[in-house]
Amino acid sequence: MPFLGMWFHRVCARDHSLRHYSARWNLITKHETIFSLLKSKMAWLDGALCWGLRATSALQPDTPMKRQSTKSPAKVPAHTVPVLCKALRVFEAVAKDSSGATTKSLASSLDIAQSTCYRILQSFVASGWLCQRKGGIFDLSFGLVPLLRPLLRHEVLIEVVREPLAQLAHTTGITVKLTIRQDDSAVTIFSAQSPRPHSIVSRVGSMISLAIGSSGAAYLGAMQDAEVRRILDRAPAEVWKYQRRETVLRRVREGRKMGCYSDSGSYQPNIHTLSAPLIGQGNEIVGAITLIGFPQDFAGTIKASLIRELKFTAGGCTRIIQNPGTVLG
Repeated sequence: MPFLGMWFHRVCARDHSLRHYSARWNLITKHETIFSLLKSKMAWLDGALCWGLRATSALQPDTPMKRQSTKSPAKVPAHTVPVLCKALRVFEAVAKDSSGATTKSLASSLDIAQSTCYRILQSFVASGWLCQRKGGIFDLSFGLVPLLRPLLRHEVLIEVVREPLAQLAHTTGITVKLTIRQDDSAVTIFSAQSPRPHSIVSRVGSMISLAIGSSGAAYLGAMQDAEVRRILDRAPAEVWKYQRRETVLRRVREGRKMGCYSDSGSYQPNIHTLSAPLIGQGNEIVGAITLIGFPQDFAGTIKASLIRELKFTAGGCTRIIQNPGTVLG
């Protein structure tokens, strides 16, 4: 079981306040509670946390490949604090170690001086993020619960779209991802992989500017024009490598008319996308569903068929979000 899955299983078994907290959530049906979701379906948080600990770039595009690389970054990323990156490596190693992480084992496996590793561990213990057990073993602490609670509502959203997105990927043969907005970026929190052997992998935790792609356009399309202009003014220089400002504005205008947003390689020419928004109970966008594939996947009359499938799926998910307990026929 993934390390966060195991930890939340223990938390849910011992911290009854989580049951009370979960009762406030609007998207949970009468047959499921966040308590049961936490115990059985937390795998996506592993990817999100590991991504965050590695301090990756704010612009991290989806990648055409068959399998994701499992190699760890050999160098400290630019514009980061080396000692903090070292501390986060220690924290991640503790979270992943199911056999019992000690100062000595961590220092050896991470090639860090034992005295440095000890001070890092004690700093996390003092913050309440780690706890020290008998035998000098370190483990994740319940002090993390308040920090992770905001992520749980996204788990509920994932549960709503999990099966529809898997079906959409199967029907279209194209990878499907779910994004949420975070400031001026769209963040992937779930992905249903294409059944084809050669397809695009959409990584959980990847972030991309709202000025790029169809998922960003889906969020821009719900904003006032003045806010759209402000976001484009703040966009990093990299977003204009293959597109102009007018290209983004046209993508937004056309998407507003269709109710579906299209992009033909605004960041990487060999990656095309189609997106549709998910609308919450307050008529706000709570997420965006995106079909992501190669140019030939959207060629000719195929694109019109994909738009129909995408809008049908997004509409069904929106009905569930707005009316918890709805069963799609």
